[in-house]
Amino acid sequence: MKGFSSFALLRVFAQVLTFAAGVIVVRILPPDQYALYAIAAALIAAITAISATGITSRFMALGAALERPSMELDLLYGGARSARLRLVTVVLVVALPFLAYLLISNGADPLAAVGILVLCVLSTVPLQQFGLASTELQLEKRFVLIGAIDVIANGVRALSVTILWILGVSSAVVLFSVTAFVAWTQAVLGWRSVRRYVRARVGVDPSSRRTFAIAVRQSLPAVLVMVASEQLVTLLLTLSGNTLGIAQVAALSRYALAFALVNNILGTWGASALARTVGGRGTVLRASGRYLAVYGAACLAFLSITVIFSGPLLHLLGESYEQLTLEFALLMAGATLTNFAAFGIGAINHARGYLSLSWVYIPFVVAWLVIGMTFVDTSSSLGAAILAASLAVPTLLGQLARAIYGIWNHTQSDVE
Repeated sequence: MKGFSSFALLRVFAQVLTFAAGVIVVRILPPDQYALYAIAAALIAAITAISATGITSRFMALGAALERPSMELDLLYGGARSARLRLVTVVLVVALPFLAYLLISNGADPLAAVGILVLCVLSTVPLQQFGLASTELQLEKRFVLIGAIDVIANGVRALSVTILWILGVSSAVVLFSVTAFVAWTQAVLGWRSVRRYVRARVGVDPSSRRTFAIAVRQSLPAVLVMVASEQLVTLLLTLSGNTLGIAQVAALSRYALAFALVNNILGTWGASALARTVGGRGTVLRASGRYLAVYGAACLAFLSITVIFSGPLLHLLGESYEQLTLEFALLMAGATLTNFAAFGIGAINHARGYLSLSWVYIPFVVAWLVIGMTFVDTSSSLGAAILAASLAVPTLLGQLARAIYGIWNHTQSDVE
């Protein structure tokens, strides 16, 4: 419990540093430059999510059963590392031309676009290594160490952007270089911490290669749909010439980072409790209901606070965003619903192994896209907020469908 408390405190501190750095970046960059920064940052997050598809969970499941240290663990780690690098290479081949199009279409000059593309590659590769190292440290129960690395990395980020702020820098390329520097900082710290447990240079076992290839094939469709739907918001706003809307959505959504802390604490507790729940359908429903009640209360508290204090919160972002009260309320409502779906209902699906119907997101996202293109004015600030916030609906419907199907088909009735 003491270790978990220390980890939670470190996570709080890391999130505060992350938020502070993010607000400084919003204030440093004019909206047109911040739009470029936000586009690149969102694509890095998408690439990272795709490259971890199925690999992280499979490594965690298999690695937990192996002795430490052992050749088997070394080979498994090497296989996971190789699988992530191969997958991220393929994703980069597709993503970089798309990123170049978005950057140029939103006003980036060719030199700035090339600079951001290079920094995107330099950021993405080390993030894959740190992600895998962090998973191994979780298996070793080195939670405090993970939290400490987070604090150091985010401290470096906050210090760097503060120095650039003092120097009067207002270039998206220069600010984005901080992302690459922080990514390498995390990768180096992660590898130095994990090398006492594994040796990543022993080679790759063919059986591990097959194992992770299967894991990717099973998980990739659902992740691709979710990631693509998020990028569709940026694409639609780009096609409408609404670069300002991209900057506004990204800037106002900074406050949704508060959910990262909620998800780290409640998600860790909830997933563990739900996974250990033994009993029939009624028992699972009651346990799920208790978790959703707690998570739902946290969601309502977040939404209430952000709406009530929207004035000072928007003022903190700078004068370019102070008048966007309605847009801010819509985006916070969308963020609340998205997190309730993904980390509330989604935690139930993950903990109980309800993996069926991952394809169900596709028709929901298609419906969202058709309705958005037909009825939403994507050239306005309000339209941009509506489009981004409404993406929570297909996420909620998809997770709900999987939960209902899973509970009904994979859990016996209490009276059977």
